[in-house]
Amino acid sequence: MSKKLKINNDSPVTICLALLLLVAFAIDSFALKGKLLASVLTCPGGKLSNPSFNFSSGLDYIKLLLHAFGSSSWPLVFINSLFALMLGPELEERYGSPVFALMLAVSVLVTGVLNACLSPAPLYGASCIIFTMIFLAGMTDLAKKKIRLSWIFIFVFYITYQIYSAFAAGNASLATSAKAATSAISLAGGICGSLFGFLVSPKKRSAPRKNFDDTELEAEPDAPAKQGLFGKKHSLLKKAEKARKSSSKDETVIGTISL
Repeated sequence: MSKKLKINNDSPVTICLALLLLVAFAIDSFALKGKLLASVLTCPGGKLSNPSFNFSSGLDYIKLLLHAFGSSSWPLVFINSLFALMLGPELEERYGSPVFALMLAVSVLVTGVLNACLSPAPLYGASCIIFTMIFLAGMTDLAKKKIRLSWIFIFVFYITYQIYSAFAAGNASLATSAKAATSAISLAGGICGSLFGFLVSPKKRSAPRKNFDDTELEAEPDAPAKQGLFGKKHSLLKKAEKARKSSSKDETVIGTISL
């Protein structure tokens, strides 16, 4: 009989992140016509920003976390989702889903706070999350005193994309500088998130347990048997194993029959 093909959800945090980016932009683009991005999924900037962060508004504090799910175009959604699905599963398997989700949340929160205090423009997008994954993967390799060529290409490609987005935002120098400032803040938030993750020990994988019979039969022959019921069972298993081996090796010739 052929085995059924099973789909394994190996990285729930990464997959949920990619789906949230796609669903949030689809709803905002087709149903709400950009209102969701402007009202909920954008973190306000500092005093020079329009809008600026309102410290007496509870919604603005929520935006410190929700801004990571905001997107302004389909290319931005696809690029961020692609990088997340490319880097996230390996890191999530290494650190575990809860710790991995906490690392991303720290990166998003730090980015939002820095933007609310320092940036001259509002901020949205999952750039800080992607930077966290990129730096965390690179720092893990550096701890082993090596660096992968594929990681260098990933880092250069994403930095190039961020620079291109800054210059494609508009011809005005103010818009370009504001986009560059938000990109730098996303980079700083990604570094903070990766440093937090680097200080956390990776998830320990439990060693496979041996069966009771195999464990007991591999014991030293001269080791004293344990007392009690367990000791008796141990002795019986050893005797049965020795009898089985001797019966398989010893051969007795009873006689021959000639016809």
